[in-house]
Amino acid sequence: NAEPMLRSKLEELGLAQRFDHLAISGEMGVEKPEPRFFTEALDALGVPAERAVHIGDLYEIDVYGARSAGLEAILVDVADLSADRDVSRVRSLAEVPSLIGLT
Repeated sequence: NAEPMLRSKLEELGLAQRFDHLAISGEMGVEKPEPRFFTEALDALGVPAERAVHIGDLYEIDVYGARSAGLEAILVDVADLSADRDVSRVRSLAEVPSLIGLT
């Protein structure tokens, strides 16, 4: 969930062009955990929910929202505080490729 100014900040940093699509809640008019946030992003990319994974750091917003829209979810749990949660967890984004079978 972010303000519309996020796009211009990412452009200034040279990061925006590294993404196929930026789903910015302030532009979309809908925030996570609302399932529509996820479905609109998937529609923009032409990707079905069952072929996508959402990675976020807030269980109640990222994991709950992604699952509500039919996506798998991965929780970034840097401090290892969510061992009791029913979700795949990583402490760093560097762990994601091996977790989803890309290495």
